[in-house]
Amino acid sequence: ESAESAESAESAESAESANGPVDAGGSGEAETAKDMSEEELRKRLQEEMRRVKVRDIILQSSVTLINLGFQRLGITEDTKDDRDLDQASEAIEAVKGLLQALEPEAAEQIKPLQDALSQLQLNYVRLMDESQATKKDEEPGKGKAAGQAGKSEEPRKQDGQGKGKLWTPPGS
Repeated sequence: ESAESAESAESAESAESANGPVDAGGSGEAETAKDMSEEELRKRLQEEMRRVKVRDIILQSSVTLINLGFQRLGITEDTKDDRDLDQASEAIEAVKGLLQALEPEAAEQIKPLQDALSQLQLNYVRLMDESQATKKDEEPGKGKAAGQAGKSEEPRKQDGQGKGKLWTPPGS
């Protein structure tokens, strides 16, 4: 329920800036921001913000960062052009911090996120090792010819990460 509230709040925020459909009250009646007064839109957004739990936003942010981290690893055919290991590292560190904030009271909820984070970290380390091995091999007079290093097996893909699918927590 709280996750739905967070989505409604995000919808209301984006509608405010984009003048798109708004259904912040959950009434099923979509109005456009143009039709609503600024005061009315603000009131609806404040109502939603009262219902949203910080824990739910942290969980949603963690899922988003995990998915972004996997995309930045570029381990699938669909994401290979998006590889940015610095960004993947930032996602890993951010998720670690967010999960640490939730740990004492939400152990059951964060277990799937911790598992996904572990897979993200393992793939990151493997890609960093391959990248460093390739750099050493490309130095003049060292190792294999350029382009031959790092041809080990493809990084293990987290369930839901094959073919560009997004990871979602179990039960979602």
